[in-house]
Amino acid sequence: MSQRLVTITVLESDSQRVVDRVLSFAWVQGIDLYAATRLLVNDAERIMSNSSWSEIEPEKSLSVVRINFKVRATHLGATIKALRSDGIGSEFGTIDVTDIRVSTEALPRVHQRAPGGWFRSLTDRLSTLEIHETIAMASHMTADHVTSVLVASFVAAIGLLTDGTTVVLAAFFISPLMSMVVGATWGAAVSDSRMVKRSLKNLATDAGLAIGVGAFVAFILGFALPHQPHGVTAPVHSGSHGVWNAVSVSTDEILNRGPPRSNLVIAAFVAAFSGIAVALGHVGGLPSALAGVALSTALLPPLVNAGLMLGLSLFYPRVKNSRGDSLRTVAAYSSLIYIINI
Repeated sequence: MSQRLVTITVLESDSQRVVDRVLSFAWVQGIDLYAATRLLVNDAERIMSNSSWSEIEPEKSLSVVRINFKVRATHLGATIKALRSDGIGSEFGTIDVTDIRVSTEALPRVHQRAPGGWFRSLTDRLSTLEIHETIAMASHMTADHVTSVLVASFVAAIGLLTDGTTVVLAAFFISPLMSMVVGATWGAAVSDSRMVKRSLKNLATDAGLAIGVGAFVAFILGFALPHQPHGVTAPVHSGSHGVWNAVSVSTDEILNRGPPRSNLVIAAFVAAFSGIAVALGHVGGLPSALAGVALSTALLPPLVNAGLMLGLSLFYPRVKNSRGDSLRTVAAYSSLIYIINI
């Protein structure tokens, strides 16, 4: 993994204590010290007074020292924990961490008591601080997030109705729903109630958007296409129902998200193993693991499927798919699969 640049900012009177603590780390090769002045002035005061930094009153400035040093990513967690145990970054001063992708400086390798061979990756983990910041940033609702949910929902709807497995796969990777699930889980683990509430609220919004898109597509089909109950349930590309030849409620993609109950059991096992994968992805910084989780849990398609089936049931209340299940029953099972995956 890459290196990290740790910057500690403390008052000049506390600098020597911090320097001694940092130099006690076997994995720190050297430190850089910078004397600086921190100006204590808020934006409102600066705008109202229209003053430059040199005109600020002396009692509103502090003499501080910035201490920079590099560590390997594998040592960052131990470094932050040791510093905070001494009150650095919690009782006084601040700690900032910057990712260094490339550096010509070779840091010392400190042999720790850890499993050897390929088990060594078990200790090659991101720090709790990095994990928290990554998850916290992804738990906010943004325009890009909403757009991704809407686009993925339309893609999933097309794949479900046309039995396009590759199309549904595309929706898996576009969908960002997993970030809200992780945010709620992590927030509960670290007792961050604000993150939990924000993530759950955004997760409910995402679910509403996905179901809404499914219902919207169903309404388009109900109003735009001829009313043909047999065409709705006929296999795709059967060639005997005109425009309904391209879509069906009896595709494998739709049937796999409905009865029987074995589909719910399978979803439960997949969700359990996916929890391990998402933990590995965040702790080890492995985007591929997160992509695998998004693929396996498939949070979005069940929601879209529920919206599709509920919407079409308004136009075809008595229609049943090739397995003899009503559209509302399929919608109920799809909703249960989504809940189990969460």
